[in-house]
Amino acid sequence: MKKNVRFLKGLVLAAAALIIAFLAIALPFRLFDTLEPSQLRMLFLSEIAIYFCGAMFFLISKEKKQQKKLKEKEKRLERRAKFQQAQKEYYDLAA
Repeated sequence: MKKNVRFLKGLVLAAAALIIAFLAIALPFRLFDTLEPSQLRMLFLSEIAIYFCGAMFFLISKEKKQQKKLKEKEKRLERRAKFQQAQKEYYDLAA
């Protein structure tokens, strides 16, 4: 069931991304006849800025996930070391 939900979620996200990308690319061509050159330049620059912000958001979120994984790994190693130390002390007491 989870696989189906995950698949549907991915399918919807992919379709939305394709539609948004198509509109983002087609919009300047549709507005080419109606806008003045200075307005077109501003539209183009704003589109580039939006793409840049989206890419930065993606990279920042990816970096945060990596840092979170690294912290979790460090915590696991600490817990494992404490457990091994406690186990070693217990065996030393038992012996």
